[in-house]
Amino acid sequence: MKKARRAKLGPLLVNMVSHLPFYGRGIVHKYTRLDNVYRWALKRTVPRKGIFETKVEGFNIIHHAAPIFFLFDEQGTASLFKTLIHEGMIVVDIGAHLGYFTILASKLTGEEGRVYAFEPEPSNFSLLLEHMELNGCKNVVPSRIAICDKVGTAPLYLSSESGEHSLFVKRECYLNVETTTLDRFFEEQKQGCKVDFIKMDIEGSEMKALAGMEKILKENPALIFIVEFEPKWLLASGCQPEEFIGRLYEQGFTIYRIIEKSPPEIIPFREGQWSWRMKRTVSHNLLCVKGHHKTELENARTRKRDSGVVGENLSETSISRK
Repeated sequence: MKKARRAKLGPLLVNMVSHLPFYGRGIVHKYTRLDNVYRWALKRTVPRKGIFETKVEGFNIIHHAAPIFFLFDEQGTASLFKTLIHEGMIVVDIGAHLGYFTILASKLTGEEGRVYAFEPEPSNFSLLLEHMELNGCKNVVPSRIAICDKVGTAPLYLSSESGEHSLFVKRECYLNVETTTLDRFFEEQKQGCKVDFIKMDIEGSEMKALAGMEKILKENPALIFIVEFEPKWLLASGCQPEEFIGRLYEQGFTIYRIIEKSPPEIIPFREGQWSWRMKRTVSHNLLCVKGHHKTELENARTRKRDSGVVGENLSETSISRK
């Protein structure tokens, strides 16, 4: 197939699949053959080298030929952003990657809101800045810093996949990056510690980042937190997955597993599920809520259960901003 034709078919295929209402991790696990067929077709339509531009959810996105699955693999999480984030909110995106969730949060928070985006890898950070400019994101504060539990520098081990660079998964290639804690960052901003929403996806550094945001967690009793939970990355950092989940519970969060489909659903992440989850290599995004958000979600789940509906469709749940 000619390169020009492949350059056109690749983005078209990505856009078609990303907008299918049933696509997401849930359907992938249930219908493996469907996913295999899609990935087979994608490999033959996407250019192997270079970058190209497409539109996702109306946003201009520039992406490398290889790591484009992020555009559709977390559509349930993207839908949750639209439900949970309101105008005027303060949002923190830790592990912003190329900036898709940063752009989404920027549009949802509006002129009165603010988005703080952290991405330490230079190439990713460059595309993050370009995406901000392409999409007119004036309320984003980007930082090429890794969030963890200390201020200083640390080696960032590089992966062939742009979304899998890590401070703890050791590889041959690495570069030294600046590190800080979320508490220290906001102290230096001198704008208080008010945060409404945190999204965190940092390949095993999650426990370290939690340790560096104790003040943020304490002073925001209604914080909404979406975090990637992947046991193998946590183990690489020396953290037991049970320890990380336990830390979230200690902070007063109620934890739900996000079913990546559209509309999204959430399922309680119960203690009895831990040992089974620990053995799986697949990652899950977790929704963690406390304060009045916890009460609202539990009331919504009770109404669903009484009506005989399994799971919780977040598109039909009202989450107020207080």
